[in-house]
Order: sequence, then structure tokens, then C-alpha cells
Amino acid sequence: MIAKTAAKTNPSTAAKAEGQAFTISRVIDAPLDRVWKAWTDAKQLKHWWGPKGFEIVSTKVDLRPGGVFHYHLRSPDGQDMWGKFIYREIVPQKRLVFVVSFSDEAGGVTRHLLHEKSPLTILSTVTS
Repeated sequence: MIAKTAAKTNPSTAAKAEGQAFTISRVIDAPLDRVWKAWTDAKQLKHWWGPKGFEIVSTKVDLRPGGVFHYHLRSPDGQDMWGKFIYREIVPQKRLVFVVSFSDEAGGVTRHLLHEKSPLTILSTVTS
């Protein structure tokens, strides 16, 4: 699967961000259905999503267009943070499009606590 990400910011800076994207490509020696579950199953996401050393305290996945992956992370020093995906397009084992953001416990969109100039949302596409 290949992940493509494009940062989108507020309307005043959206023109600058438009067309800016980067691609991350990984070859994974695993069956496609296993890789798909790693991206779409709450129990699997809990094992790998988030920065190294962080614990995923809870995850909730509603895998449908408009559905949400909402997660609660805890840093090694005990700081809690939340994030979410809002799914836009789901083609099983082929394509997953979602908007990534930091969030609060209730699921509202927030900025990264330490990076106030970071994009509010990031559009991501994962393909096989």
C-alpha cells in the first residue's frame, strides 16, 4: 500500500498548500488483507499507530465514508493527546482516503499542542 499525504490549511494559506504533497512508499511482506486490517481495524491500529514510545490508550473505528477513527495517545511522560481520521473514500484492499487531524477528547478538531503553525487537517490517501 502507498500513502500519499497533502497538507491543507485555513483558506488564507490553502492556495500555498495546494499541490504540495509527498509520497511515502513501503513494501510490506504480508498478505494484502492483513495490511488492509492494519489500517482499518481498531485492534490492529492500536499496535502501530502513533509516535514510537507512545501508548495508544483507546481507539474507535467507524469504517465508512463520513465515519471516524478516534484515538487517545499517551506520551512516555504521561501527556495525553487525541487525534482522528475522517474517512472520505473506502475501496476495500485498494484505496483509503481520510482527513487526519489532532482532536480533543470529544472529537473536535484541534492543532498540535506544540506546533501552532501545523496544518489543521491533512488529506491522506493509502493505496495498494
